[in-house]
Amino acid sequence: MPVLEKQKPLYRHDCEDCIYLGSDEIRDYYFCVEHSVSDAGSLIIRLGNYPSDYYSMPVNVMQEALETSSLIDEENVFFNCYKRYLEYIGKSKTL
Repeated sequence: MPVLEKQKPLYRHDCEDCIYLGSDEIRDYYFCVEHSVSDAGSLIIRLGNYPSDYYSMPVNVMQEALETSSLIDEENVFFNCYKRYLEYIGKSKTL
């Protein structure tokens, strides 16, 4: 599993196809294409070691939400994950 930062995940993650994007104080951030419902891949936020301790959102849903809604701001946890995803793919894009 490629690691973006010299940081280790806080929690176990059982998908070898996911790309670790880093962690904050309480969450691990991942990106995955292989097991996503979307061709664009999914953003994954892990909150614990149990298999069900995560949330996910297709990347294209997050992109659409940012383009069409003022409800997504820098406090939104998926915004933070999406920002890390953009850094990973090398886009220097102002959100």
